Formats: sequence, C-alpha cells, structure tokens
Amino acid sequence: MIFIGLSQRKLKILSAIVENYIENGEPVSSKNLCNILDLGVSSATLRNEMAELTELGFLEQPHTSAGRVPSDIGYRLYVDNLMKKKRIPTVMKQFINNSLKTSFGTAEDLISSASNILADITKCAVISTTVSSEESKIVSVNIVKAGKYTAFMVLTTSNALVKSKLFRVRFMLEEKYIELFHLILNENFVGLNVSQVNLQFVNNVLSSLQEVLPIVADVVLTFFELCSEVTKSATHIKGQTNLLFISDFDSKSALNLINYLESSDSILNLFLKAQNNKNALIGREMNREELVNSSIITKSYSANGKDFGSIGIVGPMRMDYGLVISCMDYLTSEVEELLNDLLEF
Repeated sequence: MIFIGLSQRKLKILSAIVENYIENGEPVSSKNLCNILDLGVSSATLRNEMAELTELGFLEQPHTSAGRVPSDIGYRLYVDNLMKKKRIPTVMKQFINNSLKTSFGTAEDLISSASNILADITKCAVISTTVSSEESKIVSVNIVKAGKYTAFMVLTTSNALVKSKLFRVRFMLEEKYIELFHLILNENFVGLNVSQVNLQFVNNVLSSLQEVLPIVADVVLTFFELCSEVTKSATHIKGQTNLLFISDFDSKSALNLINYLESSDSILNLFLKAQNNKNALIGREMNREELVNSSIITKSYSANGKDFGSIGIVGPMRMDYGLVISCMDYLTSEVEELLNDLLEF
C-alpha cells in the first residue's frame, strides 16, 4: 500500500518504529531498526529514511542524538492503514465470557460490567454511553415502600433499562396507597413509548384523576421526572484511576485528564467525532490540552438491530492498538449477544 507518496520501505519502517515504541517505550534508533527489520539496507540508509519521515511529520525526535518516536499523524497512519489486529489469548476470552455472564441482571448492569472488564484488561479508563431510550416502551412501573413517607418508583422499559427514583409523600404510606399508585401508573402509562410521557400528556392524566388528585399528583409528577431521565443519553466512566499508574502520564497530567473525563459534558461529542474518524482520536485531533498525549478508541454496539450505545477506551497514545481494538471487538460482540437475549421478554 502506498500512502500519500510513501514507499513500501518507509511504511515498513514507520510500522516497525510504532510497534517497537509501543512495546518498549524508548525512542527507536536506526541501529535498533537494523536488528528489527531485514530490508537489506545499511543503518545509514535507514537513518536517512527516518529523517525523511520526521520531515514529513510522521516521526519526532525527542533529543538531538536520540532515536525517533511516532507523532500523532504517525500513529494515525499506523492505526488506519498499517496495524494488524492481534489474536486475543484464550484465557482473556474466558475471563470476558465468565465475567459477563455472571454479573448482570439488567442492560445497565451488563454495560457496567463490560466497562469494568475492559478497564481491567487494558489498564486504561473506559467510558460507556447509552443512546436515548425515548423510543422504548414502558413495560412496568412498581412502587416499593422505603419508609413511613417514602417509596421507590421502579420503571422498566422494553430495552431492558431499569430506573428507580425515591419520592416522598405528605401522608403516611399505607398499603392501599401503594396499590393505588401502582394501578394508576400502570393503567395510564404501560405500553406507551417513553417519549409520549410529556407534560401535556401528564396534565391530561392528572385532569382525569380529580377525585384522588391530592393523593396522586406528586407521584405522577415523579413518574414524569423519571421518564425524562430515561430519555437522556447516559455516560459512565470506569477505571479512571488506572491513568495514575501509566508511565506516559505524570501525576499532574493524569489528574487533569481524570478531572476532564469526570466533569466534562462534551465526551459524547468526542465519541461522535471518533466514530467519524474510524473509531479513533489521537492526541491533538481532540483539540483538548488534557488529551494531547492520549488516544480514544471507540466501538458501537447494538441490540435487536438498533444502536444501543458505545464504549471507549481512553489511554496513552502509546497503547497497544492491535490488542485493544481486538478486545473491544470481541467484548462488544459478546455484549450484543447477551443484550439480544435480555431483550427477548
């Protein structure tokens, strides 16, 4: 493959430098390359090729006398065109399968478990997102008493999402009130799309409940708030403390990165941008100072033929892309299979 005028030899040299740097974390010299590659050329020729790759921006030279390391665009060329996915060890597959099948009850549990597994395997931070559930149907609404004046409202949707919300009433909760709440909510809302539970619809329901309005008004409004929460895309982060132990980050940059991931509401935009860039964003492509030495690799997953969400790894640019992407591919395929089983109810 020729890429923007690069010869096959240059591409092999770039690929070898990226892979050696990923493995060892040390700048790669022309002498190292002679031992790695059998191109039938001298160290001086390799040094000239490396100098040209540096001039083109694919390599960088940290110090005058040092070897070369990949640049942002060097990694990008490698990930897009040169990288080969790695075979996942059998023991790793078994770990993924066993962990997934024994640690979930709902779709949210499954995605949370998958994120923890990926953080464990890669030693990076993992971010998962779920798409809006506004087109899913309301399957059931349950009320579980928590105290004399409080109870949990539990909403289950057709995409296996289970959401709960604690609410409070101004009178002592007796069993007859619990039954009344359950009856009204299930009769008026079960079977609807979550998106149909808008303020106008809720007001219409309340208008039809004039006889018991003082008792049920707060409960119905709590249900409306719960449905509003369900329609929002959710983002969760796991394994962020892994970033503190990655040698490529000093403690300050790791903390800045963690703070950005935990506080920023723009991570969904980064995921979308990554998906439009072959599921990867590398270094300066993210236009964020906190992410300048990082990469984000994403993978979408679906259920019953519809987008369900995406999962992404945030780690150093010097990550093992071949193994990371293979792990994400395998994990998301297992998640999709389990989601499809889970949604058959």
